[in-house]
Amino acid sequence: MNIYVSNLNAEVNEKQLRQLFAPFGSVDSVKIVTDFQTGLSKGFGFVEMTERADGVAAMKKLDNLDFMNAVINVTEATPRPVSETIDGPEKDQGNHSRNSSFRRRH
Repeated sequence: MNIYVSNLNAEVNEKQLRQLFAPFGSVDSVKIVTDFQTGLSKGFGFVEMTERADGVAAMKKLDNLDFMNAVINVTEATPRPVSETIDGPEKDQGNHSRNSSFRRRH
């Protein structure tokens, strides 16, 4: 079961988040999302638990818990929608002729 944890204190690391969920059952993975440029926490992450029942129990007990001076939100993660792609002439296929100063003159 994949669990979304938001409103994390910026100082929380993955080990601490794993330890928070471990009493409820087997934790497969923990990922705190960080900013690509700064490497700092974005304040949310994901915890994957082996058993759904353990994840549900963890969500019930940990939602709205004050964890390291921040009240966290714990819910089931929902899959990201698949982005739509543009098919046809508008799709950039590596041809830089559009809006480019290197246009070919005929």
